[in-house]
Amino acid sequence: MHRTPGEVYTWTEKRRVLTDVELQIPGIRLFGWSHNASPHPLGTHIHKGALELVYVVSGSQHYIVENEGEYDVKGNQVFLAQPNVAHGTGGELHDRYEIFWVQIEKELCPNFLGMNWENGMYLQSRLLMLENRVLRPQQNLHPMFARSLELLAEDDFFSQMHGSILLQECLCELVRTENHQESLSEDIASAVAYIKENVLENILLEQLAEQSGLSLSGFKQKFRREMGVPPREFINVAKVEKSRQLLSQGYSVTQTAFMLGFSSSNYFATIFRKFTGQTPSEYIRKNIAFDTIG
Repeated sequence: MHRTPGEVYTWTEKRRVLTDVELQIPGIRLFGWSHNASPHPLGTHIHKGALELVYVVSGSQHYIVENEGEYDVKGNQVFLAQPNVAHGTGGELHDRYEIFWVQIEKELCPNFLGMNWENGMYLQSRLLMLENRVLRPQQNLHPMFARSLELLAEDDFFSQMHGSILLQECLCELVRTENHQESLSEDIASAVAYIKENVLENILLEQLAEQSGLSLSGFKQKFRREMGVPPREFINVAKVEKSRQLLSQGYSVTQTAFMLGFSSSNYFATIFRKFTGQTPSEYIRKNIAFDTIG
């Protein structure tokens, strides 16, 4: 069975694991594959702050989810372990199997899988909203998962980009499988549009709730139910993505912070780092300053 805590880079005939260090893909913590790699059962554990998707290519897996029940997962099926949910195999051994597994960060990032902020955040939030413990994709995902892992292991920009796109396809198929792509209600769609059009303003949740004809608590609940994230988090992600553009245009960190309606440059830096893993100054040094050399 695949081991989860403390995973490290591995590339053998029976087991392959790419961690976030090798992947460098926003929002993806781990991507692995194993083929009957270990006869040992998987002890009860959690994935702190990450959703894990286990795609069974062949054979079967037996999972026990604490305080919930047991699940048998067979070929071309996916087992979902939501963040912080205790699960394991209950001491059972497995027959021959082949599996892929992907761990997705719970914290939303503005360019999930290298996508633009709106599409990336929508896909990531929808994945985190998946409710069924076991999914049955309509198509065989084995070729895409296998090719994606192979490409992402290469030290070449275009290979890695291609691998990331294939992984996007796999994850989109899982969302489609559970039919979670319903249209947004008119009031929430209006709120989303307002946020995008007024990202430079200090957007108040009370104002959005009033425009939606809902109480503040009702608006928060409905927005999170349909978008998968709280409205304030959605707003902050939009502002961080806009800040990249402003910083690239030569505005200082302080100018950018106040243009986006943050109360201080320190608070802006805190939010920026939460969603990008680096401070605005680090972003400028590593991305913008480099681009201007020569």
